[in-house]
Amino acid sequence: MVEIQNANFKNFYQPHGAMFFDGCIYCGGFEKKEVLMRFIKEVGKPSNICFIDDKSSNLSTVKTLIKSLGIKFAGFHYTYVEDNPPAKVDEAILEYQFKLFTADDNDGKIWTPYNKAEESYASEHRALSRP
Repeated sequence: MVEIQNANFKNFYQPHGAMFFDGCIYCGGFEKKEVLMRFIKEVGKPSNICFIDDKSSNLSTVKTLIKSLGIKFAGFHYTYVEDNPPAKVDEAILEYQFKLFTADDNDGKIWTPYNKAEESYASEHRALSRP
């Protein structure tokens, strides 16, 4: 079995691309199948994969790939965004959310909700812009 937690597999696509962090693979807009195949090639084959995505087509594609490799698979279709699209999304806020998530002092690895990140981001940038 490959110890994936300690694998040297961060930021394998640059910039703002796919990465492995704290046991999770973030695909960063790349094809899920490509990212998973590269991960398996560079790190090794895990015994199981839990996959969460907002598109059922991605779930189906990844399930087929993972099953063909003999890896246990659990898939979850995340529908909140589909059912409740945001009025607007600021890429700077999304990047700030990820910065908060990956911060060394975020021991519990809790994802900051968009509205809270937006408030924190605005407050931080107001403080930085003061003379």
